Order: sequence, then C-alpha cells, then structure tokens
Amino acid sequence: MVNKFHVCIFVLCLVLMSPTLVSAQGLTTSEIGFSICTLSSKEKATRLHIPGRGVNGSSGVYLSYFFKPEIMLTPRFEVGVTNFDRTTSTQIGIDGQIAYLFSPYGVSSPYLGCGFTLLMRSWENTSEIESGIGFSAGFRRVLFDALGLRFEVRYQRWMTEKTDELIFSIGLGAIFRSN
Repeated sequence: MVNKFHVCIFVLCLVLMSPTLVSAQGLTTSEIGFSICTLSSKEKATRLHIPGRGVNGSSGVYLSYFFKPEIMLTPRFEVGVTNFDRTTSTQIGIDGQIAYLFSPYGVSSPYLGCGFTLLMRSWENTSEIESGIGFSAGFRRVLFDALGLRFEVRYQRWMTEKTDELIFSIGLGAIFRSN
C-alpha cells in the first residue's frame, strides 16, 4: 500500500527533476513567478488573497515550461498544515495546467488552457481526496524582455464536492531563456 509520504516524495522528485527532463527536449524558455492577487468564488464564499493563492489556498508560486513557443506547461505542488480549533489538518496538493498561446512570438499573447487538481487532506483519523478539472483563459504580456505579466480567469469543477469555483488571478514572473 502506498502511503501519502511516498506520493509526496514521488511528486517532489518529479517537480525537482522536470527542468532537467524538459531541457533535454530542447526547451527554449521557462518562467517562475507568483500570484500578485487572486479572487475566487466557490459556493457562497468569495475570497480575495494578496499575495495570490494557488492550489486551493496554497502559495501562489508557479513554474511554467515552454516545450514549444506556443505550448506552456505549469505544474504546481503544495504541502500545508493548518491548525484550527485544536485540530491539525495536513494538505498535499498537485495542480497542473497546459495552455496554448495564440501569439507566442509577440510581446503579448492570449492563451487558453485546461488543467487538473488533486488535493489530499487528512485530519485526526479522517482523510479525503478531492479532484478537480478546469479550463482557463488568460493574457500574458512580456515586459522588458525579462518579466511575464499574466491575467487569468479559471473555471474549476470539484468532482468530489460537486461544486464550481471561478478564479481570477494576476501573476508576475521572471523569464529564463536558453541559448
């Protein structure tokens, strides 16, 4: 039986190894950044986070790889511990998005993407796994040939809870180029 610790180590290894794997495939650029702010609406709750948030409330740091100039892959990984009312909750989140940029060689480009989220939570003697799928539309602008500014709206359907979430975010990242 695979426990949560093994899943966490496996995913962490994939995330740490992925720049090497992508470089071997001829990656031309990557971008690492953070969400400046995020506004999300789920059921009757609306949340505004400054700085922004990522996988269901995780840190808003992202790392994007460009396999081809028009294909952007953004994996996110999150580990969190919350203590509320003398109950400690542990959360492991995996989120991924693949997007198509319509004008990859220009200074600015609209993009469309799709993604998934897998969220594992445990508290006291209970654990649950939530999964979600979603679609996004965004606009990415390159500033000073070194910064990427993103505006994105994402629809997320949580399959386990059978709830919908709408997320608006603004992100800013540093662009890395290979020769």
